[in-house]
Amino acid sequence: MNNIRFDDNGFSTFLNEVRPNKIKSALKSGMRKSLGIIKRQAVSNLRQVTPNYKKKDKWGLTLQGGILVKVNKDGLGGRAEIIGRGGKANFKLKFFENGTKERKTRKGYNRGQMKTTPFFTPAVNSTKSQVHETLQTNLDESLRRAYNKYAK
Repeated sequence: MNNIRFDDNGFSTFLNEVRPNKIKSALKSGMRKSLGIIKRQAVSNLRQVTPNYKKKDKWGLTLQGGILVKVNKDGLGGRAEIIGRGGKANFKLKFFENGTKERKTRKGYNRGQMKTTPFFTPAVNSTKSQVHETLQTNLDESLRRAYNKYAK
């Protein structure tokens, strides 16, 4: 019978020595760092769409702050979004991304329309491969930092 050796480079001792919530926070950190690539590209694209991306509106929200990165509680998944819920979600971003149809008041006055100026979809499409490439290295790096910090 053949024996198969697997060298885990100390990963099993890492799992035994570090508390589970610290592992989870390290996974979340690595995932957030990888999804941040999409956010940075989306903000860069938003700058080209409108010059007022940093200006606060009457609710105290900025367009730049409405591009959200959310990581699942278990740290094994996440998403970058513009149409989300929560305190920082800015509903106006969907109008830039999808545009609006022509609007009129009840009296028939024209209020115009917004043309489609996508900034988020191109950011996701252009950085998807880069996120996949950096995900493993970011997870490894954050787990290594957690091991160095919290190992007994």
